[in-house]
Formats: sequence, C-alpha cells, structure tokens
Amino acid sequence: MCKENLKLNIIRWANSKAPTEESIAQILRAENLSYYPCSNSPNDLYAPHFHA
Repeated sequence: MCKENLKLNIIRWANSKAPTEESIAQILRAENLSYYPCSNSPNDLYAPHFHA
C-alpha cells in the first residue's frame, strides 16, 4: 500500500513513429532517471509476492 500521495502527469507520445528503447532511455537519462529493461516472456508466471 502506498504511504504517500503521488501526483502523476501523463505525457502522451507526440511523434508519429513509436518510440524505441534507446529513445526512451535518452529521455530518462536527460531527466536524471534510471531504468532497466524488463525481460519477461509472454505467459511468465510468478508466485504471489510484494514490492516494497
């Protein structure tokens, strides 16, 4: 459960071409944010768990 209220802004992709992983990575780096690519395959299953 979230302990604080977060304000989120949705910024829609304005370009006519879909973004690439690299273009998104550049945007995140420019905003001093980090990320890692997700490598789940379709139909991957996980036992119930929590995220802190």
